[in-house]
Amino acid sequence: MQKLFFFQLSRWFFLLFLCLLFFNARWIANFDEIKNLTGFRENQTWSLFLFDSCLIFGFLVSFFDKSFPQTEKKKSFFFCPINVEKVLFWGGVLVFLSWLWRPSLVSSYASGRFLLGISLFFWIKKLFEKTTTSYWPILPATLLFWSGILQTLLAIGQFGKQKSLGLFFLGESHLSKEILGVAKIELWGEKFIRAYGTFPHPNLLGAFLLLSLTAGLWLIFYSSSKKRSEIWFLPLLLLGIFFTFSRTIWLATGLLLLFFFFFTKKQKVFAEKILLNMKNFQHSKKILTLIFFFFLVSSWLLFPFFSARFCLNCTGDSSLILRKEYAISTQKIIRQNPLEGVGIGNFTLILPQISPEKNIRPWEIQPVHNLYLLATAELGIGMLLFFLALFFLTIKKLIITANPFSLLFLIFLGLGFFDHYFWTLPQGQLLFFLTLAFSNACCKMKKSPKTV
Repeated sequence: MQKLFFFQLSRWFFLLFLCLLFFNARWIANFDEIKNLTGFRENQTWSLFLFDSCLIFGFLVSFFDKSFPQTEKKKSFFFCPINVEKVLFWGGVLVFLSWLWRPSLVSSYASGRFLLGISLFFWIKKLFEKTTTSYWPILPATLLFWSGILQTLLAIGQFGKQKSLGLFFLGESHLSKEILGVAKIELWGEKFIRAYGTFPHPNLLGAFLLLSLTAGLWLIFYSSSKKRSEIWFLPLLLLGIFFTFSRTIWLATGLLLLFFFFFTKKQKVFAEKILLNMKNFQHSKKILTLIFFFFLVSSWLLFPFFSARFCLNCTGDSSLILRKEYAISTQKIIRQNPLEGVGIGNFTLILPQISPEKNIRPWEIQPVHNLYLLATAELGIGMLLFFLALFFLTIKKLIITANPFSLLFLIFLGLGFFDHYFWTLPQGQLLFFLTLAFSNACCKMKKSPKTV
């Protein structure tokens, strides 16, 4: 009974963690010290989030869980073939050695955040490894999907009102056209704010909605249930993704759907699921017609925003000029510190010493928008090998299983060429490791025999 208690408690902590992960509410320990800093300051912000406590306590509780006795002798960790677990272990060792080499408060906080992400992976691995024949795997995926629907509704509300909805207690950012630093697009000579949800940036909201969309696809195709209501809400998620106005997320969504429907032979399954739902839901044909009409009208009304975001009529983009300057400066940092890097979390502290103020002004200082350049600059070539290993292992899983979470993680690795939030933002880091964990766990389940 005691063994089951710790296992069930660990599960509840995980579900609570998932509920809280998508809310940016936090306590900033050094707020007075960083409130007047210009430029990117997340690496100097000592934050404690609500989801941190769930992750830490849940991970610790899992150590007391002895409900799964070992039935077979396992190979030594160091002598087994290379796998995700071994890659993450050596990634953690590299981060720890970097901290020993360049100890500071900034690197201590950044190292702790990275190790929390690795802990999340191993926690999920333990929760999933013996539950492939129960309803349990469907619960987290369902929670991810409906959390995405909630964030979509918030995104639509923010874009419609062009300001915050007042949900600051949930971590919603202060949004307005007049606030400097708020992400906006320009159309017809007027600025429009992009949707944030309760995330710190629209791009990160887009990444989460992409995860939510993937969870919906997994529930539809890999659950044995014949009726899945998620089918009807997939278009709503796509609308939420649109209002983030993230070009990379738009392209990633297209790649996800294109690959999943045309290269995994799921078209027939999808059609069968829709037909089965329509037979069991009165007036479903009318609703399907309304959805089609809604998207037809929406496409016509929102096309100007789409064309503005891809800058079809623009001659220049100042953000692209800055990104180029960040990349040039990063290459200089890597050449100076190719093996050990400058220390995790220290990039923005070193950048002013590398790039003259005329090129990057103090309020424009932020990490380079490339995960791999940033990780190599901070931790050396070893961290680049870390990501390369994850890439090849994910490719291998995708070929064998065609699992949507493996495909999504591969897409996340691709997004790393265009942004840094999987490395620099706490929610981004945990989304990265959460997706990796789902890719590793769910690829073992071709069908979930039960549903909720």
